[in-house]
Amino acid sequence: MGGYYSSKTDFIRQQIKWFDDYHNPVITDNYGNISRFAFRDPDLIDRQLQEISVYLNTSQYMPDLTVSHEFFNISASTRWDLDMIDDAYESGKIEFPIQARMMQEEVLATSGYAPKDLRLLNLLTRLDKGEFGQIPKFT
Repeated sequence: MGGYYSSKTDFIRQQIKWFDDYHNPVITDNYGNISRFAFRDPDLIDRQLQEISVYLNTSQYMPDLTVSHEFFNISASTRWDLDMIDDAYESGKIEFPIQARMMQEEVLATSGYAPKDLRLLNLLTRLDKGEFGQIPKFT
């Protein structure tokens, strides 16, 4: 806490007004927003935050970025496989959403590898030719 409090517990003891039945600090309103009224001295907290808040301009360290989106066509058989995974999840044959997602990723990785690999190879070749400019190396 910026050296103003010895610990989180010290901050809670000095600043928090209300606690729930389990002795957890209550600092939000009914909408989940932090309420200034939950603190004993909110102006003091604002002053302390302004003393330790720092803005550093790091724009000179940012590399020039080029954004491109690649869209790959999915074959009818791949689309059918993805739909079957969706149907299995909706019917309860697949228990967890992460399992369905992993299966979909496996289908996409094994069926559409050629266009993605060719695109990556093209980008790496262009990088070797220096088409993207100098890429800074951080040590």
